[in-house]
Amino acid sequence: MSEAELVQHFWSGVENGLNALTIYISVFSGYLLVAYLVGARLTSLQCVIATGAFLAFAGYCIWGNAVFWNVVYVTAIELRPVRPEFLPVDLNPAYVASILLMIGMLGALKFMWDVRHPKAD
Repeated sequence: MSEAELVQHFWSGVENGLNALTIYISVFSGYLLVAYLVGARLTSLQCVIATGAFLAFAGYCIWGNAVFWNVVYVTAIELRPVRPEFLPVDLNPAYVASILLMIGMLGALKFMWDVRHPKAD
């Protein structure tokens, strides 16, 4: 690949990574809204279905994030001699994004749990 193609590949990966993050935020926000507004009134089956769908879609978004940010990192490594500004810190953003998004997913599950199992005062 030429340098121009690699730069285009880099920015395409960034764009796709941000798109996957946007979809994750939508899924995350939707699950939190459901938990907050109707979580306590859901039947067990409804909660399992909503939580299963959340885990599937959020997991898919996390996977997509990891793939796209890894492409960005690998391309930035290849472009480092001519474009060092693409990788100011030698850290794969796929690891950072995956960890943060998984923490968010666990937080959303905890939120739903707390809504459905309130502590008695």
